Amino acid sequence: MKTQDINFLNELQEELKTQTNDGNAAPVFWVIRQYEDQITDSDFGEKIIYFHNDGDHEEFKILKDLRDFLYSGEEYDSIEHCETLDEAFDIILADYNDSGYFYRYDAISVGVIQPDTLFITKKEAQQHIENNRRHYNSTVHTYAMTARRSRVVERLWDILRTADFSMLKEEK
Repeated sequence: MKTQDINFLNELQEELKTQTNDGNAAPVFWVIRQYEDQITDSDFGEKIIYFHNDGDHEEFKILKDLRDFLYSGEEYDSIEHCETLDEAFDIILADYNDSGYFYRYDAISVGVIQPDTLFITKKEAQQHIENNRRHYNSTVHTYAMTARRSRVVERLWDILRTADFSMLKEEK
């Protein structure tokens, strides 16, 4: 084995021994999670989402977003004096939604584990977020998980934490 590989294993071992487990049982690993809005029944909604969808999805967070989207015309003029996005959507949905492209739904924020993310160390997961922040929203964070009852993962983590890598010899 190459010296740089042995050094890598020693550094990984030290990281595994000293890192936090964020309250999880071993073996722990990290993924990336963020909160995303999901449409729900009105009895459970924490907020309302407003959007237009005619193939190109446009979500409106504030009244200015809707005004910028409409830009001009009869629809724009009808909401010009509205004070809230909800008030403007009442008008749009009642008078200008013949095509059915405008929607208003109740939603909740749900923690969603992002696909294709698995990290052995929290430090690497944090570095991934820093390097790829543009792919996530402002709620992105590391999320510790346990590989419970996975004997292969438990054994691998145990080997990584306890093996004496200095005994390995360098390849020539």
